[in-house]
Amino acid sequence: MAQYWAQQMAAMGGGAGFGGAAAPAQPQEPPEVRFQVQLQQLNDMGFWDAAKNIRALLAAGGNINGAIEMLFSDTV
Repeated sequence: MAQYWAQQMAAMGGGAGFGGAAAPAQPQEPPEVRFQVQLQQLNDMGFWDAAKNIRALLAAGGNINGAIEMLFSDTV
């Protein structure tokens, strides 16, 4: 019986049909590709540390303004 309910839950998205939020799919492309435009903008502004820029963009969800704030406040 438990297996039946586990299959039913899986068929409905792991419980999302019962009011739970389904986890967003993780992007398949690397951040260097996903944030290509933002990384170029940061480079144009004088932020040259690619690893730090990527960490800031990941933390800011790709938001360039949030990433800049993190880079200026040195929180990444």
